[in-house]
Amino acid sequence: VTAALLAFLAFGGMRRFGRFGFYGAFAIAVTASVQLVGVYLVFSSLIIPALATRGASGKRRLVVGYVIATAIGLVTGVVLARVRWLKETLGLLVMGLQALPSICWLPLALLWFGLSETAILFVVVMGAVMSIAQAAEDGVRNTPPIYTRAARNLGARGWQLYSSVIFPAALPGILTGVILALARI
Repeated sequence: VTAALLAFLAFGGMRRFGRFGFYGAFAIAVTASVQLVGVYLVFSSLIIPALATRGASGKRRLVVGYVIATAIGLVTGVVLARVRWLKETLGLLVMGLQALPSICWLPLALLWFGLSETAILFVVVMGAVMSIAQAAEDGVRNTPPIYTRAARNLGARGWQLYSSVIFPAALPGILTGVILALARI
């Protein structure tokens, strides 16, 4: 009940700020339902119990591996969305490896790294990176072309185009992949 009340209040505040233009490009890309789900997930503590049940070293491994997987997954997803021949070659590999559970990477990690922190970190990263890459690719690929055309007409190129138009428009898909990746670890 408390989580639902906080989500409702935060949602109302987001909508109010959105009317006054505090969102910039995010107002176009992030819909009200995605905002509501994100606030609800944070306040309902669906993510926090997964962190609270592990020890201190487990939390560190989980957070470090998750950050590494998010960085690798975002870069991989954007590259796969923009480079056609990579999508045709590596896209199927990413999709196929996404179906593997995290535990399937354990024998390979033990062979490569032995029984060490690196092996456990490898399992965490590989368990999350494919979901994030697939979601980032889908989010970037499904960005409405009218957004990019309008931004290019207004002079946006390169990093400015990605940071102000493509990433905000792809944010709902990317966040979905990030949440799914956390569930897969």
